[in-house]
Amino acid sequence: MSSLVRRTRRRLDEGCSAPRAEDENAQHAESTCEKTLSSFSEEAPEHQLQLRVDIECLFDQEPLSDVQLVVVSGPERRRFRCHKVILASMSTYFHALFTGGMQESQQREIELHGVEPECFEQVLRLLYGKAVQITPNNLLTFMHLADFYGVPQLLERTEKLVEQLVTVRSRNCCAKLVEATELRCTQAQHHCLSVLRQDLAAAIKQEAFVQLEATVMGDVLAHDELLCPHEEVVLEGLMTWWRAQDEAMEGSRPQPLLDHLLPLVRWPLLSTETLSLVEQQYPELRANPRVSDLLLEGFRFNSADAQGKGELRKKNVRCNGRKGMLLLAPLLPDGPWEGPVPSPVAHSDAADGEGCQMLLSYVWNIPHFASLTCLSMYSPTFTVNGHKWKIYVYPKGNNNHHKQLSIYLDSGIVDTGQLQCTFKLAVINYNINSCKRGGSGAAGGADDAQKADQSTAADARRVSMERRVNTERRVNMDSSVVKESQHQFNRRAKDWGFREFMPLEKLEDPQAGFLNEDAITIGVYLDLSGG
Repeated sequence: MSSLVRRTRRRLDEGCSAPRAEDENAQHAESTCEKTLSSFSEEAPEHQLQLRVDIECLFDQEPLSDVQLVVVSGPERRRFRCHKVILASMSTYFHALFTGGMQESQQREIELHGVEPECFEQVLRLLYGKAVQITPNNLLTFMHLADFYGVPQLLERTEKLVEQLVTVRSRNCCAKLVEATELRCTQAQHHCLSVLRQDLAAAIKQEAFVQLEATVMGDVLAHDELLCPHEEVVLEGLMTWWRAQDEAMEGSRPQPLLDHLLPLVRWPLLSTETLSLVEQQYPELRANPRVSDLLLEGFRFNSADAQGKGELRKKNVRCNGRKGMLLLAPLLPDGPWEGPVPSPVAHSDAADGEGCQMLLSYVWNIPHFASLTCLSMYSPTFTVNGHKWKIYVYPKGNNNHHKQLSIYLDSGIVDTGQLQCTFKLAVINYNINSCKRGGSGAAGGADDAQKADQSTAADARRVSMERRVNTERRVNMDSSVVKESQHQFNRRAKDWGFREFMPLEKLEDPQAGFLNEDAITIGVYLDLSGG
């Protein structure tokens, strides 16, 4: 037994890692031994050892190399000395190449085409465990090669990096989509398309938007979950792209392509004003034979009543709002609700006469909310059950680092009186598409009616009136933020509410549905029956 083996065994018995061999050949295949326990004991009578083989030093080295890969790119030929077992263990492509019984499995030299030598070298370095620098400029190339050569670890990592690099805020989805399309990198294409659909209005402003392929443009326009404020943005995007193609092709763009893309715009969702000005705003559409029929379709839908629009939605998909489109109901009127509040029928659910309702004692619209600089502000005074109240708001938050909207109810009590009150405060969401059937955010409704059967006659009459009013006033409470509290108001505690009512980031998000005509709406419902 050699002295090296004896020393190694002795060190293992003592719970130490084995020394590395001093042999010169060991530099080509170093190995380390990692121990997970410091020493043997009765509680841990076994040692778990793990050997980690270091193969970095084998990259492009002649010793033990059994295959040479020659990367051909035009006149350039780059040769790499490799090891089949390493390539096959890391890449499904090379595993199939070397074990599938093909001619290449017996060859000592294999030519590879369709890849740049520099890029292939970087992938090889990764397969041999070497560190490689990935940048935004070469990320999609690595992702494409990981997919082509079947390197799962690299593909998974690059997918995560693409998700971090391409976001709505980064404003680069179009450029990366063009690059991914050229590389035929499917995973990156799907992600970039998903990001583009989340904010079409922002994507149109990106320089690379007009470079999208016609098939990609068609996919964007046809998608049901395209997110944009209104359909006018979709038409603007199409025409911006189309005009750029005309300039690039010097007027030789094929007319059938436009004929195919125009019906993907949902013309019935365009406003009557837009429909009237389409040919004036886009003169190139005047000679298009499809436009007259599409305009007629839009005017017919806009002029129909609620029932007629419902029938048209069932027959024509273009009459239905996109699931990702932000469709806002009109602002509720300021002050107490004294009569029905009209709500447009802009979604198939709403067409059935059902919606999310809530009875509000007072409604307060705050205009130009996002640009407010004041510390706090009061609503106008309103009266409930003979007592005067106000809503008190901190637009940028009350001592919460400008992260949360703060809302309070002010009783205005200055004498020795007191009021016991249960109240709800709400920030209204106007997104019609997010209003669900039979929403649970309503004050009043079937649950209240059931409770009223077990309550006093006066309570039953109150609930019955609430239910009747709610059927006339449709408010989206499923997506609205509603908070309830109880308080005994008096001179020393005349106001009560919520320092952290809702995140300002969510409130000021233009796609969330809380901002409507640059205003937000705060509603309050007061129940003074407990007093």
